[in-house]
Amino acid sequence: MDSFFFKNVTCRKLTWKFKGLLFLGFVLVCFLLHQPILSAIGGFLAVGQSHEESDVLIVEGTNVVNHRAYETAIQLYEAGVGKEVLFALHRTGGTYYGVNNFTDAYVDILKQELDSKGIPNGVVLLFDKHPVTLKSGEDVAEYFRKNRMDVKSVTLISHGFHTRRSFLSYRNAFQKLGIQVYAFGYFGRYDKSNWWQSADGFRTLVSEYLKYGYYVVRGWI
Repeated sequence: MDSFFFKNVTCRKLTWKFKGLLFLGFVLVCFLLHQPILSAIGGFLAVGQSHEESDVLIVEGTNVVNHRAYETAIQLYEAGVGKEVLFALHRTGGTYYGVNNFTDAYVDILKQELDSKGIPNGVVLLFDKHPVTLKSGEDVAEYFRKNRMDVKSVTLISHGFHTRRSFLSYRNAFQKLGIQVYAFGYFGRYDKSNWWQSADGFRTLVSEYLKYGYYVVRGWI
């Protein structure tokens, strides 16, 4: 005899009414919990914002420093999270934005700005080598091995959803030197609590998950 939950055939199966209720329940749960779920998806890549005191704040840049990254470094230094600021920049050859020897000129301006604020600072110039994030971590660690073995801990300042992949790449390189690595991720127009409301946030998250997965499959992190 059929019941609300089951119907009798060669074996007992759920009735279409009960399946419908299960589906509606699933939709309701997803609707009520979509924001926490999506936030958790973004939060996995964002890692967090460590305020552990460290010796050096490492600002991960490209050929220039993101303005938000620069502001974050200043704020963390003034809060006592780091004792000095080190920028990891990629060298640009020739003319850039109409400026000859752009990298050297940019570094001079950057250092003058921090010197004027009384903030101990330095710059590590990197050459693009693939995979870029992995090699950047290794090259910065090599700089510390040659020049700063007095350092016991660093805080890596990285952009939002890129933070986990960057943090793990740097941590793997620095742990060989016995240097503790903390991470501080910063955001701009969106963050982990609303990334799905921004086309840029959505594209960045998907791209970083693909790259993160690739790094994991290759055994780099």
